[in-house]
Amino acid sequence: VSTWSPNAGLDSSSVGSASCPPQGCMLQLEFTYPLVPDSLTVWVTFFSPEETGLPAIHDILLLTLSGNNISLGPQYVFCDAPLTLKLDVKEEVYGVQFFTMEQHLEIDATLFASKPDNPLCRLIRQPPFTHSPHGLILQEPTLRYVD
Repeated sequence: VSTWSPNAGLDSSSVGSASCPPQGCMLQLEFTYPLVPDSLTVWVTFFSPEETGLPAIHDILLLTLSGNNISLGPQYVFCDAPLTLKLDVKEEVYGVQFFTMEQHLEIDATLFASKPDNPLCRLIRQPPFTHSPHGLILQEPTLRYVD
């Protein structure tokens, strides 16, 4: 299985219902650990822009632990670039819902990036480096390292 799609009944490489009902389709994803997100990234692998003049994603809803779910509204997407939304959220989010009227939308993956200093985000190397078995503290807080 490689994608979620409302049109999944016609394609064995995706999951979902055979078609969207008149009120649209919804995909709900829940994450293992709730977190306060800094950004949301969604990879869409296919949609049919000529099917409707509307954005392919009718609404994105962040599911919060408090129940005060947050609507991000409609979103235009592209197949050659992930949709990345910078978020200004102050509470923990445990999942996300995508709403669409687009029969051919295909979503491949979704990523929440946490705000800095999330206690769940720790890197532990096993075995440790011999020159620094307890790790290194970087003295330059403005630098950012991405692997």
